[in-house]
Amino acid sequence: MGEKNAGRKMGRKTSEKKRPRMTGSLYRKRGRWYWSVRPPGERKFRNIALVPAGKRAATRNKLTAQAIQKRLWTQWQDKNPRAPKGFAHWVEQYKAVNALESSLRTADRNAKILTAFAARYDIDQPYQITQDMVQGYLIFLHKDKKLSAATVHKYRNAIRKFCRFLIPRGEIDGNPAAKDMVVVPRIYHPPPRYLTDEQVRAFLAEAKYSPLLPAIRLVLDTGLRLGEIQSLKQKHIRNGSLVVGADNPNKTYQWRVLPIGKHVIRLLPTGDNDDPVFPPMEKQEWVKRLRTITEDLPVFGELEGRRAGNQWHLLRSTWAVNQARSGKTLWDLMALGGWTNPQTVMRYINIAHAAEPTKALDVAKRIG
Repeated sequence: MGEKNAGRKMGRKTSEKKRPRMTGSLYRKRGRWYWSVRPPGERKFRNIALVPAGKRAATRNKLTAQAIQKRLWTQWQDKNPRAPKGFAHWVEQYKAVNALESSLRTADRNAKILTAFAARYDIDQPYQITQDMVQGYLIFLHKDKKLSAATVHKYRNAIRKFCRFLIPRGEIDGNPAAKDMVVVPRIYHPPPRYLTDEQVRAFLAEAKYSPLLPAIRLVLDTGLRLGEIQSLKQKHIRNGSLVVGADNPNKTYQWRVLPIGKHVIRLLPTGDNDDPVFPPMEKQEWVKRLRTITEDLPVFGELEGRRAGNQWHLLRSTWAVNQARSGKTLWDLMALGGWTNPQTVMRYINIAHAAEPTKALDVAKRIG
């Protein structure tokens, strides 16, 4: 008998239609109850007076208001059996668009940020996002989770761009994560570090017999990133020039053509067009091999504990400072280094002309 009853209960449970959770908020005005809600299938919110049957005005009793609210919601769901598209659906749509605009890696990261944000505030529909939610989430990340200011900015930008994606699709009216709507911690950018001429000479003397010497000389001559070195192929070297980012799947690397000195070309290995210039290695292996060269140099020892590629980035910073000292303009440096943010390049220009601030300003203003 008990098994039959249990089976019936299970059957009833599985046969019930799962309705979307009731949304909107009740509020009281002049002693009467109203409901601010966006009905299924509609794009705009409505303020509905909760009027009992046979009455002309909204009820003053909260329990009666909740009963009317439930009855109206049930009626709407019966008329619109198709559930509205939820937050997860729009995240997937945004992920597909974001992968085309930037890269799949960035799209995956932004989707994880949005999913975590929605889970914390139990968000089912995009229109439930508010300015207070975004602000509270950023404070939680910075103070409770101890995330850096730069990481908090990435989270805010992910939510802001997602809301900007939703506005033309009619899911939200404004952007609750706009720059003038929420406050984020200020990012402190320490001045970039670079090697002096004496330190470069000492470093090259240590790396004289290392298999990494061609890559080191290439970075000092062209300012390539470590990721660009890893993806470099023989076909990218053409007539004393280097084509960077032409077929790189990571779209954050800007396409550009760089001149290479003959002393560097002589060091580079040769091969077929599709052969990699350097042996394929993981990023950690590149860093590990460079540390075997720099372990006795004090300037590199101070970088311990930083992110993995910082020692290679120090060579790129050295190249940028030397280019700024040679008289390259702001736009020249952006084109040669593959930067898209002028503020990043200005940091190298300011260091190159630290003793002459007026000259740094002149270099930044000059165009070509």
